[in-house]
Amino acid sequence: QFDEMTSQFDVMSTFFEDHIEAIHDHYSTLALPLPHSQALFQAFPDDTIFFSFSSAVWKPWQDRSHDKYAYGKTHDVLSLYKDWWDMYETLHLENYQVDWGGLGRDSPPATLVEESGAGKQGVSPQTHVWMQRNTPRQYLQQLSAHRKQSLNLILPDLTLVIADAGTSCGRACRQFNNSYRCSQAALSYTPINNCATLRTAFNCSVCETGAASPAWPAWDEASGTCLIQHHHYHTGFPDCRAIPQETATLRRLCPCAPTQGDTAPTTNKQDPQPIPFTGWPQDDLKGIINYPPPPSPKPEKSKRTKTHQHHPTEIIPEDGPCVTTSAKFTLDVDKPCLEYITKLENIASIKPMPSILAFARTIKWKVRYKLKHVKVILKVAQDKFPYEPYSEILAYHVDRIAGFNKVPPTTVWMIPLELLQNSLTEMDAGFQQWVNTDVFGAASVRKQFKTIGGKDFVPVSLQLWVYGLHPIQDTVWAVDSHRYHSWFKYTSPLPAMNAEKRKVLPELSDMTVFDFICCNPDRRPDKNCYVVGGCKNDCDTGSDPKYTGDMQLVNIDQGSSFYHRDGPDGNPLKKGDAFCRFSRKTVKRLRALAGPVYADTLGGKMMAQVSQLVWDGVPNSIAGYCQDRLVHVLKHIDNSCLRHQTEEEVLLWD
Repeated sequence: QFDEMTSQFDVMSTFFEDHIEAIHDHYSTLALPLPHSQALFQAFPDDTIFFSFSSAVWKPWQDRSHDKYAYGKTHDVLSLYKDWWDMYETLHLENYQVDWGGLGRDSPPATLVEESGAGKQGVSPQTHVWMQRNTPRQYLQQLSAHRKQSLNLILPDLTLVIADAGTSCGRACRQFNNSYRCSQAALSYTPINNCATLRTAFNCSVCETGAASPAWPAWDEASGTCLIQHHHYHTGFPDCRAIPQETATLRRLCPCAPTQGDTAPTTNKQDPQPIPFTGWPQDDLKGIINYPPPPSPKPEKSKRTKTHQHHPTEIIPEDGPCVTTSAKFTLDVDKPCLEYITKLENIASIKPMPSILAFARTIKWKVRYKLKHVKVILKVAQDKFPYEPYSEILAYHVDRIAGFNKVPPTTVWMIPLELLQNSLTEMDAGFQQWVNTDVFGAASVRKQFKTIGGKDFVPVSLQLWVYGLHPIQDTVWAVDSHRYHSWFKYTSPLPAMNAEKRKVLPELSDMTVFDFICCNPDRRPDKNCYVVGGCKNDCDTGSDPKYTGDMQLVNIDQGSSFYHRDGPDGNPLKKGDAFCRFSRKTVKRLRALAGPVYADTLGGKMMAQVSQLVWDGVPNSIAGYCQDRLVHVLKHIDNSCLRHQTEEEVLLWD
């Protein structure tokens, strides 16, 4: 039995790495006597997290909200455990929400429903998961999305107070007004524990959730990172009394409500009755945020103008040449935007994008322009990732030449080295050392710099920021990332889906073809897979422009592409496999790029259209390898797919 679980165990190991340990196969069998099972639990430390293998998937065995079992010793394990629970909930919603897992004969006992506190009408496979079923330790657990929905509440007369660095919310509320107190419940309400709210309150360069901390939601003033709660562990739930420990520059966002009598943070006084959240007053969140007074201006030390500060006197409200609220990408639409974003005088600010995650791989910057909603992501070559910016640009050209039109406008640009160096001055020493070592100090990168007019310039990629992007798993197109390849095999039936969700099938087929041609190993539905439109979870974008186009995939983050000649491991087209369901229009475009005239092929067009600045950084043999992989796809269709099926069955979508 364990041999059959090996591939799934390998998948789980990618989450937990050396924190995971395999137990003998018979511990996973349904016939295991309960006393034996209990003895197994007792043989491991209290903070051990167990997993069981059932119905071809791994399931967490312990309650994520039970302090004794779910709260590990280190933040990296907590973050991985949270990711695992997210994946399991996606599996549940995709495959196990009919009759509690399709068993047909099972349902949780009435006593268990009563213990859950939700009432009989409030418990169903659409709202809860039933774990450790039919054992003395069984329990019902509310799905995260359902929990968030139930917490869509607010308090009347609420004021959001920005605490000083290193200050608890209990103290911050009392300092604001002695008749106000920090609302413990409101700290967990989704309108407050929300990236859009934090972005309005703070100058967030990025908003993310990692391991839990009772001092979140908060903002790291030094890095610009906003941090929100994921509500997976009781010991990590937000606490009015918590003082930020992660960094000396962390500032909390505190929900303060008026009360009478005792105002201490440990008071037993009840909060005002919460009310459903229907939007901030007049859609003006800033109207209820108490901003601390600005610091006294510092005397000028120097009149020297820093070259990285481009502060416009007026921010122009229109998008102008760049369309940021639609994903209808074409070369004609791209041209005026690419001209605009490559003019230095149009830039308003350049800021690095730090990450608190230990596995951060790439160094990048966010560039804001004088046109209000125009932003781009800037990438540079790094010592260990020399293709990073060039891969983004090459993927854009493959996308446009092959007619996928899923990659936002992207271009190469030479930026003054001094501009990037000066942008690091407000970052912490560790981040500065990382950039100075892997970029500015790396010989492999410096040889790509060019000297113009006595100044060094760095080749970078610029990619337009598109509003309304969400991970596919947060949309109505959410899919099982470990099974979706089987939907395209001629040996398997098409999945049962409603009409709206079926629209994802040609999108995923095209994504697989595109990533194979680009040799991109770094995308799957649970990683670097983004959609515009159709959002289902965490959809509030605050004051950002609203996406106005049709729902579709948008391909970003191609920095890992083009490193190898053969297709990427894990892509079903590399080995041929039985992947045989394609879009008719896509295959027609690929055939037009297969020859015989070289200038009309994908490789020939890449050589003609890609800037020499890119070919100075990567070998131009990449164009030939892309052509080879395109031909490989067509041979697979002709020699394998069409041998087993008709053209109508292979070219399934128009």
